[in-house]
Amino acid sequence: MNATNCIKVFVRIKPEEEDENYIPFNIDGNVIGCKTYRNNTHFNFDYIFQNEESNPSYIRNHIEEGISEGGFLYLFYGVTSGGKTYTMSNIINEKANEGCFDELDFSCYEIYLDEIYDLLDNRKKIKLTEEKKKIRWDKDMFLSAIKHRHVGPTLINKLSSRSHLIVEIKDSIYVDLAGSERAKKTQAIGTALR
Repeated sequence: MNATNCIKVFVRIKPEEEDENYIPFNIDGNVIGCKTYRNNTHFNFDYIFQNEESNPSYIRNHIEEGISEGGFLYLFYGVTSGGKTYTMSNIINEKANEGCFDELDFSCYEIYLDEIYDLLDNRKKIKLTEEKKKIRWDKDMFLSAIKHRHVGPTLINKLSSRSHLIVEIKDSIYVDLAGSERAKKTQAIGTALR
């Protein structure tokens, strides 16, 4: 892979729910245009997943297509309740069900309030330079680990993840970032805000 192909930015459009307010937007190829209160803005991406394409299986196959070796950095970024954890955990589980992680070790940890916690070791606080606990791939342990993330209620989501989740499996890293919206929108206060 040459330097111009190292970073690809994909967008998953979350299916709209009845009670959600969206800024009106339009999609033209790989460009999303929206009108904000100031002006018209356009965002260019490598690919935009819409409707039936927005399922994690299609996303994973499209992203990994044509790449036979090397690792990936999956970075899931967006607003609270935007489907980041859902998409990430489903991509990981699908690969696990195909046997991609058999005989591989994995680690799972979170960054919360500038501290690192090992989610495979009873949320033990660890240092950045410290070796993270690694265990043989186990789907139940993975699901249990992600359920132990720090969560807090916000106006948008009663069980909003307030930490960044990192899962390392072989040479691939999956990062689920905490929500990126303005605090005013979530009305988060105290530690849920930080």
